[in-house]
Amino acid sequence: DEDSRPLLGVPTQCVGRERELNLLEASFSACCENSAATVVLVTSPPGLGKSRLRHELLRQLKVQNRDFLLLSGRGDPMSGGASYGLLAQALRRLLGISDGEDLGIRREKLRSRILQVVASEQAQRVCEFLGEMCGIQFPDSILLHAARQEPRVMGDQVAQAFIDFLMGECARQPVLLLLEDLQWSDALTIKLVDVALRDLGERPFMVTALARPEIEDLFPKLWAERSRHHIRL
Repeated sequence: DEDSRPLLGVPTQCVGRERELNLLEASFSACCENSAATVVLVTSPPGLGKSRLRHELLRQLKVQNRDFLLLSGRGDPMSGGASYGLLAQALRRLLGISDGEDLGIRREKLRSRILQVVASEQAQRVCEFLGEMCGIQFPDSILLHAARQEPRVMGDQVAQAFIDFLMGECARQPVLLLLEDLQWSDALTIKLVDVALRDLGERPFMVTALARPEIEDLFPKLWAERSRHHIRL
C-alpha cells in the first residue's frame, strides 16, 4: 500500500480512529479464527478519512504479519456502469495484468493462478468465465458459446467461477476483499459479492467496502441479510 500522506515530508499519524480501526481488526480476526464470512461497510462524505482508515487497516495487518490474500478494487465515476468493474480490477491487479499486454500472456497468467487453487478438471471452465469478467477472452467452448448467447447463463457461470476461485483461495489462506468508492460500482458486482458472502459463509472471507453515504440510496439494504457491520465516520 502507499505510504501515509506526509506533512512537510514527514509521515503523519492516524489520530481519532482507534475505535473504528479496532472494530475492523476484530472483525478480520474473528473471520479468520472462526472461518466465518463477514462484511463491514464504512461510509462517510468525502474527505473524512475512509481512505486513511483503509490504509491503517492494511498497515496494521502487515505489522502483525497476518497471512492473507488481498483483493482490492476501486470505483471510478468514469466507468461506474462497467459490469463487474471493481471485481475485474481486483483480479487483474492480483494477476499483475497491465493494459496492452498480449492476450496470450494474460491468458497464461490467469490459467497459472487458477491451477493453483482449482481442481484441474474444473480449471478451464473457471478460466473461461473469469476471463469474461476480466476482459481476457478464450476461444469458444460449448459452454462458453452457449453462455455468450444468453446473458442469464453467462451471469450464472461467471458467478460460479468466481465462487470456485474464492473457495480455492480461502482453503489456502484468509481472503480480504477491499472495495473502495463503492458508490461507483455496478449492480452485478454488488450481487456477486452478496452471493459470495452467502456461499462462503463458513470460509475465512471478509469484505470491507468504503463508500459515500449515497450508497444506501443507490443500493437499498446493501448486504443487510449478511449480518453487515456498518461504520459511519
